[in-house]
Amino acid sequence: MLPLGEDSLALNARVTLGEFPLIEGFFPPHKLPVTQLEPGRICFVHCTSPAGAFTISARIAEILDPRRLRLDFVDSSPPVQQRQHFRVETQILLRFWPIGSPRPQVDVEPRRVNLSAGGLRFAVNEPLDEGCEYAFAIELPGLVQTIFCDARMVRMLNILDEEHAAFQFTRIQPEDREYITRYCLAEQRRLLREKVHVRQGN
Repeated sequence: MLPLGEDSLALNARVTLGEFPLIEGFFPPHKLPVTQLEPGRICFVHCTSPAGAFTISARIAEILDPRRLRLDFVDSSPPVQQRQHFRVETQILLRFWPIGSPRPQVDVEPRRVNLSAGGLRFAVNEPLDEGCEYAFAIELPGLVQTIFCDARMVRMLNILDEEHAAFQFTRIQPEDREYITRYCLAEQRRLLREKVHVRQGN
């Protein structure tokens, strides 16, 4: 969705994700109204990925030629998922324990999780009690420090014959929530690039 003065124009385009925050849009011939575009204006890119549809807001950085725009990423949101925070399926290192219990002296375990800045979900060996509070130690790839936070177990789910526990963060530092948001976005961008490469390979 491109801004044109007080109006907007919806166009189909192929999107290429480069080094953050670079995004490049490639448009059909004779469709891009280059004389009406203003660098610095915000546009919206509606994308699909293996995790679902989402929207990227980006700033028009440069008109490369009559069919290409360079955009700079600003923000992202998941309109199709209709969730407060952006989610991805990923593998991270974490350990968790009931609040009030001693912190377990074991190595952080890698787990496949559904992660967002609002909480996480993963498979557990046995059901947990709904409403119980847990402390978490989370290690994200590329992040030096460990994220320490608290979360409430909100529900149990059976997914592919496995018991999954869903947690909602109840205490987390704003900068740690931002780290998780950035990590989730980077994972979505990686998955989207892989999907584009597979299509090009076919």
